[in-house]
Order: sequence, then C-alpha cells, then structure tokens
Amino acid sequence: MRSAGARPHPSSYAFTIVEVLVVVIVLGIVAMVAVPSLTHARDTSRRADCTGNLRQVGFALVGYAAISSDAVPLGYIGEQKQFNYLLNFNAHMPSQGHVTYPTLVGALWVNQLIVEPRSFYCPANTMPQHVFRGAGDSLTPNPWPPAQADLLRDAHTTVGYGLRPVVSWPLLTSSQSMPPTPAHLPSLKTLRDTAIASDILATPDHIDRAHANGINVLYGDLAASFVPREKFDVYHLRIASNSFDDDTLEKNKLLLDDSVIPHKGVWPTLDR
Repeated sequence: MRSAGARPHPSSYAFTIVEVLVVVIVLGIVAMVAVPSLTHARDTSRRADCTGNLRQVGFALVGYAAISSDAVPLGYIGEQKQFNYLLNFNAHMPSQGHVTYPTLVGALWVNQLIVEPRSFYCPANTMPQHVFRGAGDSLTPNPWPPAQADLLRDAHTTVGYGLRPVVSWPLLTSSQSMPPTPAHLPSLKTLRDTAIASDILATPDHIDRAHANGINVLYGDLAASFVPREKFDVYHLRIASNSFDDDTLEKNKLLLDDSVIPHKGVWPTLDR
C-alpha cells in the first residue's frame, strides 16, 4: 500500500510511446478522410455558386433581348475568338489616344441588367484578370468600376465568363468616338439548345485555374450544367496554354469553326 504522501509512479498517468503513436496514426487517418471531403464540398459549393452566376447572366441576356428585337450581345473582340470575356475596353490607341468604352457583356452592365458585379465572375477562378477585386479598386489587372480606370495605363475590365464567339465586335477606328454594336447579333429564340456562355475556355490554363475538371455552361433556354473536360478536350488540348498571339486563325477554328456544316470546335461540342 502506498503511503499517504507518496508521489504516484509516472507510468500511472503518462501516455506510453505506443499510445502516442496510435493517436497520431488515428489523427492522420481522420485527416486523410476529412481533407478530400472538405475539398470536394468546397468545390461543389463553388460550382453551384458559379451556376447561379451564369444564370444571372442568362436572365440579363433575356432582358437585353427584350429591348433589342431579340438580339443578344454574343461574340468576341477584333480577330480573336479567345477574347470573348471583355466588359470594358480601356487602352491607349495610336491614333485616338486613350479610349475606354463598354463592349460585349458591358452591354448588360450599362443597361443595368446586372447590378451586382460579382454575378459576372466565377468564384472558383483564380486568375487575377478574371477575379472581382471589389468596388472602388482601380488597380490593374481588373479595375472596377470600369469608368474609374487609370487613363495613364491600359486596364481592360474583364469578367469570369466567355460568350459564344459568333460575331466579331470591331475595335475603335480613328473616325469613331465609340465602335458600333455589330449589326447582325444572333437571336435568342434560335439558341435554345445552344451553349451561349461558359466559364472561360480561352486556353487550357484558364480551365486549370478554375474548376479544373470541366466548365459550367449556360444554354439559350437559361438551363446551366457542368460539362466534363474530356468532352471537348479533343479540340481544346490543341490550343497552346497561355497563348493568344500565334496561329490566331487555327485557334479560332478550334474554338468555333462555323465555315463548315455542321460546325466544329469546342463550342459546338458543348451544345445539347
């Protein structure tokens, strides 16, 4: 029997090395199970938020069609079908000096068909030029509001979604104060089963830095769904990552070749 003032032997209250190892192993197993689950839950939440934002863009396109004889502002800038996600052009032009004007989805913004700027952005996208940086932020690469961009530097305002590149929107010429809206925009009524907007797919890198394994797609009837990457990679993998400036004609065809019937390229593979 232990006397009244005796100190307990250490082994009566301390963990053994074996017990500590068991706890560490159990915690490691729990982490291995929990982290993927938490990551999956986060990705699922972002994908759902992205789908909701795309539908907001769709509702705005319906509103635009209502005031423009059913025309919708789909398309791309200049000669590059990859450049289909601009909201406001803001750059120094050789003959005009610095110019800034809304274009493409900017038509939805200036007509106040979307008043919450976050609706233009995918929450999963991590590319700086496609992230909403907050109202009042006039810093490059993505100033907001667009009208407050620094006129001493080129600072386009881009969004997190791209439009179907069916019509070329012209750049400003020396005789214009603002380029005209294209005369022949597509009719929304004819696009029910057509993919009209999506997460940006200009290059493989754009997808890697958003949902990675696919994209959310908006259709003309305002339905939205997630399309796995393997469905369109047969065309998309041939577009060099991070590349815009070389082989423009070839990349245009890979995205949407409307010179043949049926149309070929990434966008037609997204259609229902």
